[in-house]
Amino acid sequence: MYSALYYPHTGLQKPEFAKTALLLWDKVDYISPFRGYNPRYEDPDLAEAAEILTVEHIPTEDEKQEAHSEIERLVNGELPDWFLFDPDKPNLSYYEVMPEKLWPGTWEMLLHSEFVRQGTSLAPSAEYGHHEVAAKDYVTNTSLGLTIMSILADICAGEEKETITDESDNYAALTRYFTERSNGRYGNVSLASDTAPEAERLVTVSLNTLSGRASTLKDLVKLRKRQENERSPFLWELRRKYFDEVNMYIDRLRSVEKVGDKAEIEREFEVAMEADLKNLQRELRLESWRLLFSKEMLVAVTAAADALVESVTTPTIDNAKLGTAASLVRALFDYRKNRRSTYKSHAMSWLYQTHPSRIYG
Repeated sequence: MYSALYYPHTGLQKPEFAKTALLLWDKVDYISPFRGYNPRYEDPDLAEAAEILTVEHIPTEDEKQEAHSEIERLVNGELPDWFLFDPDKPNLSYYEVMPEKLWPGTWEMLLHSEFVRQGTSLAPSAEYGHHEVAAKDYVTNTSLGLTIMSILADICAGEEKETITDESDNYAALTRYFTERSNGRYGNVSLASDTAPEAERLVTVSLNTLSGRASTLKDLVKLRKRQENERSPFLWELRRKYFDEVNMYIDRLRSVEKVGDKAEIEREFEVAMEADLKNLQRELRLESWRLLFSKEMLVAVTAAADALVESVTTPTIDNAKLGTAASLVRALFDYRKNRRSTYKSHAMSWLYQTHPSRIYG
């Protein structure tokens, strides 16, 4: 799955999460209330990352109806008191949901259930053209709001997209609650899975193998822009190679529960990525040395030296010199082809592009 659906927010919230998304996924959908909605960003680097990555997904009527059925089962079940919304409670943690994301009948049901209240302020981060969104948000307890958005995300993602969030800690607590309440089963409530925690840990591990050369969000934005602007799919292929390697370890991490097992898998990943990077650098050096000491290069150097001597008395270019130049062009072409082949065979080549060697490429 090279694409993902991001929830519960419409805009990316955290730079580290954005870095992971830039390195892994082709595109990241977000649940948009309506066409033309633009999340507002204060951080220019996050804004650039979002411009490269994000694509609005407007829930269809069928998706809203399916979400309604799941939410109806949820609120008609036995939910704990901490799911209730009580605006009179001091220090209340609440969550605002834009009304267009759900079916109107869902809001009517939630208003009658006492789990939701109509908001009194305009949507805080919405921008539509040059005007604030006029509709008021619905306000819920944070736990219920996050649960509702998780259900909607699971439905909108379908079978072909990963679901990712930068609210992993909050969702982990909700997942534990529903699992414990239902004897290890969610029952009718389907919460979206979350690939982001494992992905972010593994990306961080692999970034740390680059000899301490920190890759900033700006660096990764530039790399993705290079990929988008290239006519060939070369960089895209490198990112797919890296994604496939990371995804294999994500699957392993999600298949175990013990902390020790997860730590061992992460250690194996770190060792594998360090070895892969060292092999990549060694092979790039060998390719450079092969070119430098190749027959074509030595002949070309000799010919260039002779040309300096002959240039005063022999202004014409003979066939031998043309042959030498052609041989050198072929050697350079082969070098470039072999180097690209080397890159494609290593998972760390994609990250290596953030800080390539100035000598070996």
